[in-house]
Amino acid sequence: HLQSNLSRNSSSSSSASLVFEPCAHLFVMMPSSSSSEASVLSPTALATKESAILHALRSSPSVSLTVLRTLALTRGGLLSSRLRRLAWHKLCSVDKSSLPQVKDEYKNYLRHMSASSQDEKKGAASWAKEHPHLSNVSPQALAQVSRDVPRSLSGLLPTGRLRARQKTLGSVIIRVLSDAGGEYYQGLHSICGLLLVVLEDPCLASAVATRMSSVHLFDFMRPTFSPLTLAVNSLVYPLLLVLDPRLHAYLKGVGVEPFFSLEWILTWFSHTLDLDMASRLFDVFLSSHQSMPYYVTASLLSHRRQHITSGVYDHGECHGRVARCASGVSASEWEDVIEGSVRLMAARPPSGMGVGREAMAGGPCA
Repeated sequence: HLQSNLSRNSSSSSSASLVFEPCAHLFVMMPSSSSSEASVLSPTALATKESAILHALRSSPSVSLTVLRTLALTRGGLLSSRLRRLAWHKLCSVDKSSLPQVKDEYKNYLRHMSASSQDEKKGAASWAKEHPHLSNVSPQALAQVSRDVPRSLSGLLPTGRLRARQKTLGSVIIRVLSDAGGEYYQGLHSICGLLLVVLEDPCLASAVATRMSSVHLFDFMRPTFSPLTLAVNSLVYPLLLVLDPRLHAYLKGVGVEPFFSLEWILTWFSHTLDLDMASRLFDVFLSSHQSMPYYVTASLLSHRRQHITSGVYDHGECHGRVARCASGVSASEWEDVIEGSVRLMAARPPSGMGVGREAMAGGPCA
């Protein structure tokens, strides 16, 4: 269903080396090819990395973002929700001492709609008129949020907490749209939902998502998806050609276009993966240039070549295999995908992929 959004379109860590691309504020970490990191961190390595993350967070006078990003990009990432609650907002330069207040706007909206005899469109418009401080939130966005929120967070929270947290999520989204001033898109509810579950504090989740909307999610929240479709066309298959020419030729030959990846890119894989693995990818995306989801997509496709090419050479069959290839990937395999993405970005940075400023402007949040 996320592809329907297109209708909006009017047309070892010590041996690591750091690579910067100043013009795009790009930061990537290149692991040494001789790294001895295990596919699953040993208890000793886990304790060592946790200590390093906490040390980076406690650095004076300010957090060492370069070190924190390096730790987020290396195997295992930021390790746990507990550490992510301490780190994600810092990666986005969000000051916890001055967070926006998230009021019960969504709950009030639902009450208004329940008491109103108007249809959805008129009811949303009348509620918006009564709340001028939320003028950036269109009636159309409110209506869509009210359809998306009830199907959010399932699988991430116990059933007993689901309804109340969904209402909180609705208010977080309204706050983000009000502060960011961008358009709502299907997929934002998945990103905000994961932020809310991991960070726990709706005010903090709102502030982080608002900051993301001005950088990483900027192209998704424009009035049309023209910049997004340009980026998909300019990055996904061209990057795959660099990484895996044989698979590139296979997909082009069978006629599968790269737009199957929209759901992954628009939701940062949070609609597809479980909480732990999606959070691991959030570590990567928050620490990288905003085009990193496209690089992860290309790396994932190459990693799953055997799955993609093992069936009938048919457009429909192949499209289904490609669309499902993010499922069934182990945590260790995802670490390989992430490492491949980081290497690919170092070898082929966004500025060298023919993606103009309009299609891809930005970098890490901080």
